[in-house]
Amino acid sequence: MPIKLINISFSIFLLITILFFSNNVLAKKVYVTCDPPEGQRYDFLTNNKKWKQIKDGFSGSHPTFFYDDSNPEELKTHWPAANPLGIDPKEIEKIVSGKSTEKILIANDDLIESYENNGTNSWISRLYPKKGIGIFLRHGYYLTETHYFGAVYKSNCDFKIN
Repeated sequence: MPIKLINISFSIFLLITILFFSNNVLAKKVYVTCDPPEGQRYDFLTNNKKWKQIKDGFSGSHPTFFYDDSNPEELKTHWPAANPLGIDPKEIEKIVSGKSTEKILIANDDLIESYENNGTNSWISRLYPKKGIGIFLRHGYYLTETHYFGAVYKSNCDFKIN
């Protein structure tokens, strides 16, 4: 009986150790550039209390992400505004900067997941290095509180890992 208890205790200890360290095993620098994200957005307009489904995206925008294991709690992001008219990106950046720092939730060889909240908008970015894709969730509301929304975007991404 005592040997069986030791084996069970060791197995539980090993499982807990693996689970604890599996969320942060990515020990590298990761550069990610994504194609213009596309997806669906759901809007709720309070004036007519109706939902509206809209095809949405960020045409002409190539979001970039940088993860550095020397600062494992942060993901540097640059998500330029959509640019369907082909305006000089430097001019758009003067008006709306897409740079931010997201908090890392998980970073391992299979998934880099991060979160950002800027008051009225929240983003969850999920980058899958082995699959070459990104999935992005956004939800929020406008300051007038007349328009609430939620969206899911997808993108093919190029991962460079050093």
